[in-house]
Amino acid sequence: VKIFPDTLGKTLEKSNLGIDDIDLIIPHQANIRIIESIAKKLKQPMEKFFVNLDKYGNTSAATIPIALDEANKEGKIKKGDKLLVWSSMMTMSLPAQTHADKVIVLP
Repeated sequence: VKIFPDTLGKTLEKSNLGIDDIDLIIPHQANIRIIESIAKKLKQPMEKFFVNLDKYGNTSAATIPIALDEANKEGKIKKGDKLLVWSSMMTMSLPAQTHADKVIVLP
Protein backbone atom coordinates (compact mmCIF):
# COMPACT_ATOMS: atom_id res chain seq x y z
CA VAL A 1 0.00 0.00 0.00
CA LYS A 2 2.85 2.38 0.81
CA ILE A 3 4.91 1.59 -2.28
CA PHE A 4 2.10 1.43 -4.85
CA PRO A 5 1.62 5.20 -5.32
CA ASP A 6 5.36 5.62 -6.05
CA THR A 7 5.38 2.64 -8.40
CA LEU A 8 2.25 3.96 -10.09
CA GLY A 9 3.88 7.36 -10.55
CA LYS A 10 6.89 5.76 -12.27
CA THR A 11 4.65 3.64 -14.47
CA LEU A 12 2.55 6.61 -15.54
CA GLU A 13 5.67 8.74 -16.09
CA LYS A 14 7.15 6.08 -18.39
CA SER A 15 3.85 6.08 -20.29
CA ASN A 16 3.63 9.91 -20.43
CA LEU A 17 0.27 9.75 -18.66
CA GLY A 18 -1.35 11.05 -15.48
CA ILE A 19 -3.77 9.19 -13.22
CA ASP A 20 -6.69 11.06 -14.80
CA ASP A 21 -5.74 9.61 -18.21
CA ILE A 22 -6.42 6.09 -16.93
CA ASP A 23 -9.90 4.75 -17.69
CA LEU A 24 -9.81 1.65 -15.48
CA ILE A 25 -7.44 0.23 -12.89
CA ILE A 26 -7.33 -3.54 -12.70
CA PRO A 27 -5.60 -4.44 -9.45
CA HIS A 28 -4.44 -7.77 -8.12
CA GLN A 29 -7.46 -9.09 -6.21
CA ALA A 30 -5.77 -9.87 -2.91
CA ASN A 31 -7.63 -7.80 -0.34
CA ILE A 32 -10.43 -5.23 -0.68
CA ARG A 33 -9.01 -3.11 2.16
CA ILE A 34 -5.73 -2.75 0.26
CA ILE A 35 -7.56 -1.71 -2.91
CA GLU A 36 -9.72 0.78 -0.99
CA SER A 37 -6.67 2.22 0.77
CA ILE A 38 -4.85 2.72 -2.52
CA ALA A 39 -7.91 4.35 -4.09
CA LYS A 40 -8.04 6.76 -1.17
CA LYS A 41 -4.32 7.57 -1.38
CA LEU A 42 -4.64 8.20 -5.12
CA LYS A 43 -7.82 10.24 -4.56
CA GLN A 44 -9.62 8.07 -7.09
CA PRO A 45 -13.15 6.68 -6.80
CA MET A 46 -13.56 2.94 -6.28
CA GLU A 47 -15.58 2.90 -9.53
CA LYS A 48 -12.29 3.40 -11.36
CA PHE A 49 -11.06 0.07 -9.95
CA PHE A 50 -12.34 -3.21 -11.33
CA VAL A 51 -12.95 -5.48 -8.35
CA ASN A 52 -14.25 -9.05 -8.48
CA LEU A 53 -12.69 -10.20 -5.23
CA ASP A 54 -16.14 -10.75 -3.73
CA LYS A 55 -16.88 -13.41 -6.39
CA TYR A 56 -13.65 -15.38 -6.48
CA GLY A 57 -11.38 -14.33 -3.63
CA ASN A 58 -7.65 -14.16 -4.26
CA THR A 59 -7.03 -16.33 -7.31
CA SER A 60 -3.28 -15.74 -7.16
CA ALA A 61 -1.62 -15.39 -10.59
CA ALA A 62 -5.00 -15.65 -12.35
CA THR A 63 -6.48 -12.47 -10.86
CA ILE A 64 -5.46 -10.14 -13.70
CA PRO A 65 -6.52 -12.41 -16.59
CA ILE A 66 -9.84 -13.20 -14.89
CA ALA A 67 -10.48 -9.51 -14.16
CA LEU A 68 -9.57 -8.46 -17.72
CA ASP A 69 -11.92 -11.06 -19.18
CA GLU A 70 -14.74 -10.17 -16.81
CA ALA A 71 -14.33 -6.40 -17.32
CA ASN A 72 -14.46 -6.95 -21.07
CA LYS A 73 -17.57 -9.15 -20.87
CA GLU A 74 -19.27 -6.56 -18.64
CA GLY A 75 -18.51 -3.79 -21.14
CA LYS A 76 -16.31 -1.89 -18.69
CA ILE A 77 -13.48 -1.64 -21.19
CA LYS A 78 -13.63 -0.50 -24.78
CA LYS A 79 -11.45 0.35 -27.73
CA GLY A 80 -8.97 3.10 -26.91
CA ASP A 81 -9.27 2.76 -23.11
CA LYS A 82 -6.14 3.06 -21.02
CA LEU A 83 -5.96 0.38 -18.34
CA LEU A 84 -3.56 0.32 -15.43
CA VAL A 85 -2.81 -3.28 -14.51
CA TRP A 86 -1.48 -3.73 -10.99
CA SER A 87 -0.02 -7.17 -10.40
CA SER A 88 0.78 -9.15 -7.28
CA MET A 89 4.46 -8.46 -7.84
CA MET A 90 3.99 -5.52 -5.46
CA THR A 91 5.52 -7.66 -2.72
CA MET A 92 8.82 -7.96 -4.55
CA SER A 93 11.80 -5.63 -4.33
CA LEU A 94 11.54 -2.10 -5.72
CA PRO A 95 13.48 -2.91 -8.93
CA ALA A 96 11.00 -5.68 -9.72
CA GLN A 97 8.06 -3.43 -8.99
CA THR A 98 8.99 -1.03 -11.78
CA HIS A 99 8.16 -3.87 -14.17
CA ALA A 100 5.15 -5.20 -12.27
CA ASP A 101 2.64 -2.57 -13.36
CA LYS A 102 1.72 -1.67 -16.91
CA VAL A 103 -0.52 0.70 -18.74
CA ILE A 104 -2.36 -1.06 -21.54
CA VAL A 105 -4.00 0.95 -24.31
CA LEU A 106 -6.65 -1.12 -26.03
CA PRO A 107 -6.32 -1.05 -29.84
